[in-house]
Amino acid sequence: MTNTAKSLAPFGVYMIVVGLGLLVVPNPIVTLIGFDAVDDVWVRLFGWMIASGGYFYIQVGRSGNEVFALATLLVRFPVVVVHLILFLLELAPPALLAFGGVDLVGAVWTAVALRRDNA
Repeated sequence: MTNTAKSLAPFGVYMIVVGLGLLVVPNPIVTLIGFDAVDDVWVRLFGWMIASGGYFYIQVGRSGNEVFALATLLVRFPVVVVHLILFLLELAPPALLAFGGVDLVGAVWTAVALRRDNA
């Protein structure tokens, strides 16, 4: 398993856990972040999308697809910026920044792994 795969698989597992949590029992997660409890179906659908994305991270990481790994960086690095902007605009609670932090740490790990695999 490449360093890149080792960086994508745990992030994929994280996405699956959070996504399935939002799908099955969304309120403990959304209230932990600081949002009001929800009863809308959209949060469950969003959870399924996150979990599905996590599956892709694991499978593509296992395949060694460096193009996908690089493409994730273009999305994962800006996540923390988007979360920060939403917080500064008072549209999101501060706990959401922790989720952006997880994306940032994962993206740095993947960037370093890609560099090591291509050295």
